[in-house]
Amino acid sequence: MKNDLHLTFGEIFNGDLEAFRDQLIEIQDFQTSRDASEEWVQHLRFLDISHVPLLDGSGDEEPANKRRGYKNGRRAGLVDRPARWWIPLTRKEADDGDTKYIAVSWKWGNPRSLGADPSFDYRIRRPGRTPHKSDFPDHYLERVIRFAQYQNISNLWIDKECIYQRPGDDSTDQSLGIQIMDVVYESSVYSAGLLQTPITKQAELDALDALLSLSIFITDQENDNESVCFEDDIDTETVEIVIRKLLNDPRWTRAWIFQEDHLASHRMTLLIPCSEALFRRKHHRFGTISNELLVQMYEFKQAVTMFCVAAGDDRLASEFLAKVKQYNIWNKRIFALHSQTTTLSILEDICSRDLEKEHDRIAIMANASRFPVRLDVGENSPLVRRGAYSLSTALLALILMNGEIVKTDSGVLADTVLNYTLREYLSSWQYKFIAPGNKFEQTFIDHCRLISPIISRSGLRVRGFVFQLLPRFQSDLNPVGLTRVDEDDLSRQSRRLKAKHGRRRRKLNRLHEEVIEILIEKLRNTYGHDLPLADFLYHHLELDRDPPPPDVASPLTKYLLDMLSALAAAVLAGRDVRLAKLEDVGEEGAPSAIFVAPPTRDTWLAEQLPNETEEPPRVFVSFDKGWTNRGMERIASLEVTLHRESTRTTSNTGGVLTSSGWVNGLWDVRDERMSSYVFPLPGICDAGLDQDE
Repeated sequence: MKNDLHLTFGEIFNGDLEAFRDQLIEIQDFQTSRDASEEWVQHLRFLDISHVPLLDGSGDEEPANKRRGYKNGRRAGLVDRPARWWIPLTRKEADDGDTKYIAVSWKWGNPRSLGADPSFDYRIRRPGRTPHKSDFPDHYLERVIRFAQYQNISNLWIDKECIYQRPGDDSTDQSLGIQIMDVVYESSVYSAGLLQTPITKQAELDALDALLSLSIFITDQENDNESVCFEDDIDTETVEIVIRKLLNDPRWTRAWIFQEDHLASHRMTLLIPCSEALFRRKHHRFGTISNELLVQMYEFKQAVTMFCVAAGDDRLASEFLAKVKQYNIWNKRIFALHSQTTTLSILEDICSRDLEKEHDRIAIMANASRFPVRLDVGENSPLVRRGAYSLSTALLALILMNGEIVKTDSGVLADTVLNYTLREYLSSWQYKFIAPGNKFEQTFIDHCRLISPIISRSGLRVRGFVFQLLPRFQSDLNPVGLTRVDEDDLSRQSRRLKAKHGRRRRKLNRLHEEVIEILIEKLRNTYGHDLPLADFLYHHLELDRDPPPPDVASPLTKYLLDMLSALAAAVLAGRDVRLAKLEDVGEEGAPSAIFVAPPTRDTWLAEQLPNETEEPPRVFVSFDKGWTNRGMERIASLEVTLHRESTRTTSNTGGVLTSSGWVNGLWDVRDERMSSYVFPLPGICDAGLDQDE
């Protein structure tokens, strides 16, 4: 499979939109199950270093709960050791509980040696096999062993040894492992990212310390650090030099490395060589391993991103952020009020790095984005073996099959779409979201996805519910609004409610809780005390007050509580909040949903535009509590226009929808079944085409 990511779809398919569309649909046939990979990851192999003597005998102090190694009942010294040391490769049993291990991230190749020669000539001993010399260099292995001993962990996961890929090995092991690297790194206790570039000057170490401590920045903490500038009298030049030095390390050029950093997240620790002569001002920041600095990857990414924001230099941002970037900080700066999923950011990071096999970008994209639907990129897959398939088209199919929401109301012509590369297409039609809460916005937005779409000639065929909004209430009896009496009462209580300190980590503050209680009472007074929607709101209010254990709670609860908090804030602000009924419910049916108008216009599009048929505003919703085997929950809530007459629908399709914005709200659809709808793909799939049901 050739890398055609720099080409437009017109160049890839010689201007033939039909060929582009046909291949996009055909690629869906090459899906693969992760079941075999799930079984593989239950039996991970590890390098067992429990008998390796303690290698780091220096440092001002030995970390608590660390033990020195022993051999044959005697304390192992730093001299007079055997020239060769065998490390056994063990295999995890499915029923052995949670095995603690360190996953190692390194750039393949022949890295240069730093400092003294390794203490041992290490050999790997597979069960029933002759010990062999590893392709993982001894001086790398020794650095990792020092880190593992520092953390009191005895199992190492190193791809070169723990995935069988030596000459003569079955290639199936590698293909199974590639598809489930997300689980390997997410399940590690720690991950170790090895750099080759050393810190050799005291000024560099001090600058790195100042950067990571964020002491060089002035931030607007009330707005989640969106506004960042430098403190006065800061030597930003030295900080910039040390960032550039570390980012010029060969490690950052490899796509697999990006995936490992992204998946390990807070568990990834960078190991940076450092001269022992340098003075470490804060031992807790860099650890106490001799000749090695321990730097948390998430702190490094955050600090470098904030440095680029404060510098306000596009050239510098382009250079640095191509290698490390904190998405939530940078995306807020770029998109202001609206935010996007991290799909395009991940794609750009994957596509800008080197890979030996181009089709591996497909597996890396799926792992890094935690996609449930996978494409078969094994060596025997027709998608890879034949030379007929486009990498750009395969990645687009993968992204769409996993529920990415794209704008559908642009009315783009087909010949225009053919002028775009994959990244340009996704950038032009990426959906903008407004998260219901101020915290963990990016996490919420990354779960805004459609449920298992099918790409058809008429667009994305999806399942969900369509609600019709009820007209706005025009009196003080509005069950989703506050009367003057309510407002006066809340105003008097506001200071008292804010002064009370509730349990930490609640989604709703005391004032919002009071608003929801008023709302529930109004709904019951209007529609009866047995209204399911009121019970639904009360149930989630109780879940916020007294959450169940994590293994019992529904995965969707935290997202619905975000919605509940947004609803309370909207009612307090006097915004347009509407009740809604399912599309097929008669006039006598009770409302089963409540939605907040998009904040950018605080009204509904269907009521703004001339509409001879007087169609009510509609909202499409869908949700998924997560698929089996470490799934990711998905949720969608979109203001839509329904075009029944624009397509030849089947009995299984409710019609064609175009979306005009994300809306926050809650809905109670217990015991209801989802219907099928079609969202056109701008410029690619036309709602007027026959559907391929």
